[in-house]
Parts: sequence; structure tokens; C-alpha cells
Amino acid sequence: MVAEKVLIVNADDFGLHPAINEGIILALREGIVTDTSIVACGSAFEDAVSRLRLIGKYDVGVHLTIVGEKPLSSPDEIPTIVNRSEGKFFAGYRDFLLRYLLGKVDIEDVKKEFHLQIKRVVDARLHVTHLDTHQHIHLLPKIGDVVVSLAVRNGVSYVRYPVPDERLPFNLRGMVFRLSRFLGGHLLKKLRESDICFADHFLGVAYGGKLNKGNLLMLLKGLPGGITEVMCHPGLVREGVDKVYPWGYLWEKEFEALTDADIKSYIFREGIRLSGVKGVACR
Repeated sequence: MVAEKVLIVNADDFGLHPAINEGIILALREGIVTDTSIVACGSAFEDAVSRLRLIGKYDVGVHLTIVGEKPLSSPDEIPTIVNRSEGKFFAGYRDFLLRYLLGKVDIEDVKKEFHLQIKRVVDARLHVTHLDTHQHIHLLPKIGDVVVSLAVRNGVSYVRYPVPDERLPFNLRGMVFRLSRFLGGHLLKKLRESDICFADHFLGVAYGGKLNKGNLLMLLKGLPGGITEVMCHPGLVREGVDKVYPWGYLWEKEFEALTDADIKSYIFREGIRLSGVKGVACR
């Protein structure tokens, strides 16, 4: 018997910028996006919450963040994970990873900040359905332990297992995610021990920020049986987005792909079931 193909399409970075928020909301309403993860410390958090309420959606993931943004905690309370001269987290995963490997990260600082981020979402009267992390930083064992423990404590039944099944490019990004296959073993063990749900397959890493119609269709054509989570980053082009987030992301191309009529028709014809995180059965 062939396993049913179930597809979760989760939009990351909700709450970073109004233009990103706008694209995600439209992709939820008009496209194949089934879920989104909100950045509780994002500068456009309140805008994101307002937009969710306007469409009557109260289920959301938390995109736990300890790089790039301003913390909810006072920098003095979490000194090992912030650049105190700027009052912000360190710029990206490379800076954080170096500090982590050198033993300069106090895991209690991470725990405090992640707790506040989840609390802010709950206090906004949203229902937290899943947890993931900005730049997949919970693949690091001690960070993963914190995320799993917070999921259990807060009654969150799904955590992203961001180990990609797809063919990866031969560049720095590809090398990092090949390493994730090694690191993922610890997280996988913790998820299973804690009875936390996760997808059978994870896709979208190879095209992070550059998911267009062609490569999305390719992913769908190769979709395996079982539950697959596809990561995406839709948004609309507005002045200032690329200045604030100069990552080279093609926000609007992703939005166009995720709302494309041919993509939606293919999913229907092939009998792929789109599902939110709440609609998948735990192991």
C-alpha cells in the first residue's frame, strides 16, 4: 500500500517586516501555504498578529530566534548571546556557532529568551502549534534540548526536524546542511523520547529564499509518501526589505510560486493532501 502524500507548507520569518507579513498572509489565503512561524522579537510582530486576526487565524508556530534581531530580554539578563554594545543578538549562525563551540554560550540565557518569545505569542492570544528556529539553530544539541523541553512544557506537539532529504548544492550552504545530517541524530532522539511530532521529510533547504515555480514543481514531483514539511519564505517587494535583510532572498518569486495556479492544480491532480501542522497524526 502506497503511503498518502501529506504536505505541510510552512512560511518562516513572519513578523520580521510588514512586506513579508503581507506576502505570507496572502499565500495563506490564496496559495498552498498551510502554516507560518512568527518571530516574536521581530520588529513587525504586532503587524503580523493583527494580520492573522483579520483572517481569523489563531494557530501559529514560533520561529525561535537568537541571531540577527533584538532580544525580548534585557541584554544584561542574557549576556552570553548578545552583542552588548549593540543590544542585539550576534549577526548570524556563524557568529553564534563559534561562541557555542568555544563554550561561551550559557544555555540558561537561551532558555530565558526562548521562554519570553513563546510567552509573547501566547499573551497575544494565539495558539502555538509548532516550534522551529531561525537558521535551524536547534540542530545544535544543547539548543535542541531547550526547544524540545519548552515544547513539552508548553503543550506544543510539533517541532521541526530540519534535516533535508533533498539533493544539496556543492557550496557553503550545502556543506552546512550536510553537517546537519550528522547533528540531527541527537535532536531526533530527543523528539522521539519526548513524543513530539515531526515530519517524515523536510524540503526547501536547497532553495532557501529562492523557491520559484520550477524548483517547487520539481520538489512536488519527487514528493515521497508520508508527511513532508516544505520550508518557504514568501513576501512582497517593498522599499526597505532588502536593506534591512540583505540576504538575497527572492521573496516575491517565492510568493508567486506558492500562489501559482499550475502548482495548485498539480497538487490536486496528484492527490497530495495539504495539511496544517494540527492536521497531522503523531507517531
